[in-house]
Amino acid sequence: ELLTSKGEKTSLSKLADGKKAVLLDFWATWCGPCVRLMPELVAKAETLEPQGILVAGINTEADPEKAEKFRVERDIK
Repeated sequence: ELLTSKGEKTSLSKLADGKKAVLLDFWATWCGPCVRLMPELVAKAETLEPQGILVAGINTEADPEKAEKFRVERDIK
């Protein structure tokens, strides 16, 4: 079971339902390489979604509010 950035419960099986694959990216606000990769992942998600592949970021930040603020400021879906 996972919590979405909005605090809703979900699971990997729900995310993968009806998809060919799920690409998971683990990130945190303090991880420089993670932050630099985000624009590429956003672009990749737009390319892969029509092909039935979901790109999902898994936040490893200890403070969920900090991670959500970071996500919103950078317009990450």
